[in-house]
Amino acid sequence: MEIKKLCDKIYQVGLPLRGNPLKELNCCIIKGETRNLVVDTAFNQEEAKGILLEALKELDCPLEKTDSFLTHCHSDHSGLLYAIKTPENCCYASRIDGDMVNAPYRPGYRNEGMAAAGPRMGFVQTATELANAHPAAANRCPQPIEFTFVEEGDVIDLGGFRFEVVDLSGHSPGQIGLYEREKHILFVGDHILGKITPNITYWNDDFDALAVYLKNLKKVRGMRVEHMFGAHRFHVSSHTERIDQLLAHHERRLNEVRALLREGRSTAFEVAAGMHWDFGGGVFLEFPLTQQWFAAGEALAHLEYLYHVGEAKRVREDRLLRYSPAQG
Repeated sequence: MEIKKLCDKIYQVGLPLRGNPLKELNCCIIKGETRNLVVDTAFNQEEAKGILLEALKELDCPLEKTDSFLTHCHSDHSGLLYAIKTPENCCYASRIDGDMVNAPYRPGYRNEGMAAAGPRMGFVQTATELANAHPAAANRCPQPIEFTFVEEGDVIDLGGFRFEVVDLSGHSPGQIGLYEREKHILFVGDHILGKITPNITYWNDDFDALAVYLKNLKKVRGMRVEHMFGAHRFHVSSHTERIDQLLAHHERRLNEVRALLREGRSTAFEVAAGMHWDFGGGVFLEFPLTQQWFAAGEALAHLEYLYHVGEAKRVREDRLLRYSPAQG
């Protein structure tokens, strides 16, 4: 185990994500004068759990004085919350994403999103096959969490650090971050990552994920940030430079999707199969089912964006969504 000092009283420990291409989560631990704070945990896997608890012990962060902050609902961030939640500490989250973490433990729960999303995108596999291929179910938090819900503008005061909650939704409907205005420190979860681009996917008809994501990228670009900490891979030294790269990436993606629509591709699956990918040799049809799912979800988010700005038409055929250029 290596504990890396990021800056004064802020540390990082890498938590392994076995079975996931991301390989590791950057778990950050902040030592305040009155409270400590853990920003994101990893999959519910014993190896990562042992490393996290050992790191907290080595940094002298007893659980009763150590709170946690969940940037968003995905299981590679929420899976180990239960391991550090006690009656004496808090786990901060947005209401939207906190509710999604706890959803599987409600009576009669069924993953309706997974059941509907496959046919919507054009997958032929059953909902059960898709669910079994997805890593979230096996590695999610194994029990409900008593969250302390926060929203943009709320303050978490640790003593020596005064963090403001920032709305960073897009990658998930309720992703949030932490901003220390005086120290110019920003924790961004999966909102901005080095080298890799966060997966922006379809969630529901009322949430234009890509439009929201781009809006929040531009908001962060206008903030004064000297230290920005993301949840995977290396940390970005210039947030403005990386944001400009991400904005350009999605404009290229939109142009790619526009061209594929003009070719006659109409479903998210068909569009994803024609898009350029850096993963696994770039051949969508040869991806593992899980990665096809993520890629098609990203294609669908871009199709939805074009629909919402009036550049594409959308029709439903039973549960399948088909798109075409709005003109021509």
